[in-house]
Amino acid sequence: MKLHLALIALAGCQIFPEQKPNGQLNLAIFTWEDDTSVPIENAAQGGATTTISAQLPAGRTFSSVTSSHPEVAAFSMGQFGVNVTTGLAGDSDLSLLDASGALIDRVTVHVVPTATLDYKRPWTGATPQILAGAVQEFQVTTLDASGKVTEGTGSVTFSWSGSIREATDDELLAAAEMGEASIVTVGDSKTMIGQVGSGTIAASCPSAEASLDVSIVPVSAITSVVLHDLGSSNGQVKVEAIASTADGPVYGAHCAWTSGGQAVGGGSIIRSLLDPPGEQLELYPQQRTNLTCTIGSASATITITP
Repeated sequence: MKLHLALIALAGCQIFPEQKPNGQLNLAIFTWEDDTSVPIENAAQGGATTTISAQLPAGRTFSSVTSSHPEVAAFSMGQFGVNVTTGLAGDSDLSLLDASGALIDRVTVHVVPTATLDYKRPWTGATPQILAGAVQEFQVTTLDASGKVTEGTGSVTFSWSGSIREATDDELLAAAEMGEASIVTVGDSKTMIGQVGSGTIAASCPSAEASLDVSIVPVSAITSVVLHDLGSSNGQVKVEAIASTADGPVYGAHCAWTSGGQAVGGGSIIRSLLDPPGEQLELYPQQRTNLTCTIGSASATITITP
């Protein structure tokens, strides 16, 4: 699972002069656009989409592309590159053609089954705890049989059970205003929200599956808040707040921040299960002052200086 790739047909000098052509006719440099230093490797089977960058020598351009096996990988000219959509596992040649239809160069794209859907586990305990009503993102990575990340996103589908479900657009917008989540998900991922209880989010693709159990807790279950001074730079101080129940830290907990008896603008909540839970607040104190975070009946205070 990686993101997008873009097409480059050079009319001048090479952007990456240290790279050598890797096309079968030794003219073009084919790479994934999201990392143009990486040669074409494996793409995920089953509807993954991505883009390929093709660099040509000065004076050479191509007008169209073809696929030797579109049932394996279909190619098309896109606004930002050669679009790729995968199908069955196998190999398919991407051919670059000039205006007359003559072949300029080609490269073989390998489409492989996903052996593993992997995800990070930065939380403590058996399952992550999420505050009821808080939007969080769950992301998986497609890996081949050797454990390498495969290219493309979109081959994975998600489902929910128990007390969690997919967040609606309105909930994403409301969460973004609070700093809980952004509207845009990244890679093979989904945003979820839940009521008090437990639930499971399941991810699946044609050849692999994974699932994650989550606990949804009420704000009344939060028993403590810990504040950390993350340091300062150019007068800006960054503070982290971690809220916990008796079972450990909680995702999605939002502080009511005060300083000197006055409310302080809200922080940015860690919205992704790729990262440990918490909230970060950045501010510019004019003098030594106490900063307090309150979540439900729990609170903590830290002294900050300019």
